[in-house]
Amino acid sequence: MIEREIKMKLKSPSLNDLERELQQRSIPIISTEEQEDIYFNYKYRNFKQSDEAIRLRKIGNKYELTYKGPKQGSFGKSREEITISISNTDISNIRIIMERIGLYETFIVKKIRKNFKIEKFIISLDRVEGLGEFIEIEGDNVTEGELKSFSEHFIRDFHIEGEVTNTSYLELLLMKNGKDE
Repeated sequence: MIEREIKMKLKSPSLNDLERELQQRSIPIISTEEQEDIYFNYKYRNFKQSDEAIRLRKIGNKYELTYKGPKQGSFGKSREEITISISNTDISNIRIIMERIGLYETFIVKKIRKNFKIEKFIISLDRVEGLGEFIEIEGDNVTEGELKSFSEHFIRDFHIEGEVTNTSYLELLLMKNGKDE
């Protein structure tokens, strides 16, 4: 599956104000999640160089393991994404397996995410520990053109100001902390 999204570092309005505006327009919140993303690198291939990622995500007491392929496309961030759910809440064996095959932990990204749905788009309001407030707009089975059109309309309609970035939260945190993993 190809994931298509745009990410924006929010300047204004605040996430609280944007959430209020979404609710005033009867756009329901579909979930609030506390996420902890544990990223891994591979001793036989550097994922930073190949622009790939392996992520173990904890949401509440559930876990997902995700492979993210190299970024592609000309608008926003499009990339292959393969995710599996892990039913065992004791992930110590998953970490041991990953270590045995050459994967090692590089960084943990923590965020609180509130998700809203408009048509076939998910609007995520993210508070990322150490980075601040972001908006992600992700399309479900959409083209780059559809994502671009919807995103531009949404940003204009809600008077959003910010900086669009194709850089992942992991990459932003690594740059901020002067790490080169």
